[in-house]
Amino acid sequence: WEIWMKYFDLCAALVVSSPAVSEEFGTLEGTLNGEDRVWYTIAISSGDAYNASATYKQGFMNTYDLHIQGHPRPSFTTTDVLSIDAPLTAELEPGETPINVEIMHFPEGMSKPIWTSTGDPASATLIVDSLETAAVGGVGQLIGSFQGKVCYQEMMSGMPDPNNCRVVEGKVHTKLLFR
Repeated sequence: WEIWMKYFDLCAALVVSSPAVSEEFGTLEGTLNGEDRVWYTIAISSGDAYNASATYKQGFMNTYDLHIQGHPRPSFTTTDVLSIDAPLTAELEPGETPINVEIMHFPEGMSKPIWTSTGDPASATLIVDSLETAAVGGVGQLIGSFQGKVCYQEMMSGMPDPNNCRVVEGKVHTKLLFR
């Protein structure tokens, strides 16, 4: 559910902050079902407002959230989005692998069927090779790799089909907005 809210938050930020300017923030390069792919993380600015599709956020009671959302080109779109999320119970350190990683692919946006690792959380991994941190509001960087099995899910409230899955894997090299 949290990934849906992050997706909506970024969409809402763009709608209310018109005219927004987006720029490339980093890349997710890899394969989806054997096909070579590149997704771009983006930074979005409008006036004094600055947001990004790759964030690291401290939450309540020393919890943290890593969110990386890639788009098929270095500008905002609602289709063909790849999202990697990792809720954390402690600060992420270089060389660590978060225990709980969720990967989702939105080929036709949020109103259409999606592909998700939710049904098989052990299938998704994110390995952090390098992490450059920053103060809140600053920009750091993450370099690493990801892999997982994402399964077809007809509706947002439905269950993934474990018999209809795709492999997604690749490298991530992106700046991170610290919140």
